[in-house]
Amino acid sequence: MGKTCPYVVKLNVDGSYLPQDGSAAAGMILRDFSGQIIFSSCRLLEQCEGELCAYLEGIKLALQWSEQPIVVKSDNATVVQLVLSKTKDYSQLGFLTTEIKALCRLVVILAFNKIPRSQNSASDSLVRFGRSLKRTAVWISSGPDEVIDIIRRDCNTII
Repeated sequence: MGKTCPYVVKLNVDGSYLPQDGSAAAGMILRDFSGQIIFSSCRLLEQCEGELCAYLEGIKLALQWSEQPIVVKSDNATVVQLVLSKTKDYSQLGFLTTEIKALCRLVVILAFNKIPRSQNSASDSLVRFGRSLKRTAVWISSGPDEVIDIIRRDCNTII
């Protein structure tokens, strides 16, 4: 798999959007090189595209809780492409990609990776948790029981 770097953190993000009511939710989890949770968070959003907002919220929180370079991982290929694109996004959601790119100038982002959904289950669980309880929450060095169980079972702690 490769060597781990003790100076890098991994941010997994996920989001969902329900066009029926315009609601969105985001889930994000930041872990150190050994897989230990730095923070996990869920956020219920109103009138926002879930995946892009998850990136934005995750990077904002990561800036607050770590000064280490970040590897951002998501199971949404479209969002990864939007964030990596060198061209200006003139879509309806372009303001979000512009804000994400501006934040990225404040921190070292080593990579934006598209990963399989199966490798993003902790942040997906946080999305569902936030949506079901209709709340926003941040856990420092922890998370809801379901997320902790996923992390324990996660055999891939290498960034």
